[in-house]
Amino acid sequence: MGVQLERLWGHVSLLTLCLAVILAACRERPPQLELTEAGYLSLPEGFLPSGLSTSGDDVLLWSATGQGLLRIRQGDGTAELLAIPDVAVVGAALPFANSDDWVALIGGDEPRLVWGGRDGTIRNNVAVNVPGHVTAAVYHRPTWFVGVVDRDVSQVYAMDPETGHASLIWRLADAGSTHRLDMSFSAAGVLLTSPRAPFVIRRLSEQGEVDFETGPARVPGLEEHFASAPAAEWRSLPAVEFPGGLIQTLSDLRSDRRVLVLYSPDGTPLRFTPVRAPMAVVGACGTPMSVSHLLAIRSGQGIELVRYRWRWAHT
Repeated sequence: MGVQLERLWGHVSLLTLCLAVILAACRERPPQLELTEAGYLSLPEGFLPSGLSTSGDDVLLWSATGQGLLRIRQGDGTAELLAIPDVAVVGAALPFANSDDWVALIGGDEPRLVWGGRDGTIRNNVAVNVPGHVTAAVYHRPTWFVGVVDRDVSQVYAMDPETGHASLIWRLADAGSTHRLDMSFSAAGVLLTSPRAPFVIRRLSEQGEVDFETGPARVPGLEEHFASAPAAEWRSLPAVEFPGGLIQTLSDLRSDRRVLVLYSPDGTPLRFTPVRAPMAVVGACGTPMSVSHLLAIRSGQGIELVRYRWRWAHT
């Protein structure tokens, strides 16, 4: 099913969100990360996205509630809804440029990897051989990183997509309800984000080594921001990597308040910006070294995928 994006992308007056960023080696006046809204896409009614991946400027969103995949082709201006009914997709990817092929990882206690094409037909199906409950997955060609919760232990496996064979590369024993980790793409491997306080972000290499561990706790002033709304009432979305560093969205479960936290490329916390709007930065499109837009999900009358142009501005 194709929908012309030119009918759905809305163009708005310039809306600029500035994050003042203090860099370790900066000029007398630090640069600002300037985000300018370039347009938005209204998602099909009832489609609740739980994650996305990109290939160049194409975007693939998936639903963990049995609504399938939504592929947005910015090149020819179409959006296609690919039905994979009654399954929880925890990760998906467009493995080949300029191709109709897609691949999705179905989570749960009996995970599997499925391949399909433009018509939504599943052409291949491989069992994923990992113990425990699969909650997240990220494709980093040619490997899948698979996040597993087994009792109170978070684990990450590196999986061969051809055979389904997976090797344990990292584990974290963590009592209580904070053991689940969300995953997102990094050029160096994968980002692991704790959705609950203290909202820790770890960057994991392809070999399973932790390059850095960071979080918003050391950002000046953020603790006071939580004074009227305890951190236990907030959740973090998966961190997003772009050439300027990382962006983490913290969401107040009781209101439309959001906090965007900016980190340097090495994970150093820099600054936070409160946002009174139901939005979250969820991805970037382009190439890892040349990101053309940051992507956000915004809710209101419906759910929208919003594109932001970004640049460093020196004042």
